[in-house]
Amino acid sequence: MADITIEEENLIINIKDIRKIFSLENKLTIPFKHILGVSADENGWENRATFPAIRVGGTSTPFYKGGRFLVEGNKIFYDLKKGEQAIVLVLADDKFQKLIIGVDDAQAVVSQIEQALNDRK
Repeated sequence: MADITIEEENLIINIKDIRKIFSLENKLTIPFKHILGVSADENGWENRATFPAIRVGGTSTPFYKGGRFLVEGNKIFYDLKKGEQAIVLVLADDKFQKLIIGVDDAQAVVSQIEQALNDRK
């Protein structure tokens, strides 16, 4: 699971532990102005793209998906383990069009991000 924090005008996603190696990312810094939407997906693993997803860099196993993937021409970053809840961030003007990140409590994280977005309007 990732640690998600808010710093000034950015959402910071710190990839933890061995997942840094599997996903080929240590930290993602997303400007709030790039976030088009955020949602909770309590069945993130079951709803993940299975095919035709092309792994561009990272890991895809029966229990973990991490790194960069192309799905229907969209660049998607995953850090998701089987059984985890996920948040889904839809982005514009960023290197990824979507982030799917495993978290402990997806609804709480989404509320935190939505509040930060509202505070910046």
